[in-house]
Amino acid sequence: MQLEMNFVIAKETDYIELGYFNKLLIDSGGSINDMTVSELEQRMLHFITTDYNAIFFEVEGVRVGYALVSKKRDPLFIRHFLILPEYRRKGYGHTAFNKLISFFEVKKVVLTVLSNNEIGKIFWKCCGLEPYEI
Repeated sequence: MQLEMNFVIAKETDYIELGYFNKLLIDSGGSINDMTVSELEQRMLHFITTDYNAIFFEVEGVRVGYALVSKKRDPLFIRHFLILPEYRRKGYGHTAFNKLISFFEVKKVVLTVLSNNEIGKIFWKCCGLEPYEI
């Protein structure tokens, strides 16, 4: 059964929430990025006012995650992809990824996963992606 999920394109005013989500992504992915939430907020504001779209994933009006995707790269480049911890392992990630592919009407996707992010690597493999470069 496919979950009912909506996409909401982030606006400039969403940069604070995006900074918080980015911090969760950094922490859960095992990144060594030590930027503060305030620094991440400014980083996300820069992203969404230049080359990227941030897309919130919503289920029944609740934001369960987000993706940051390039507006200009082909194939589609997913820079960030996060499902909030409390919504993981419930189908939200797969639904969001499949909807992204349909939304952007692409057959190829490029993304990065940190080498020590075993859960992320397993997730993307379950989505049908294979490593291209390490």
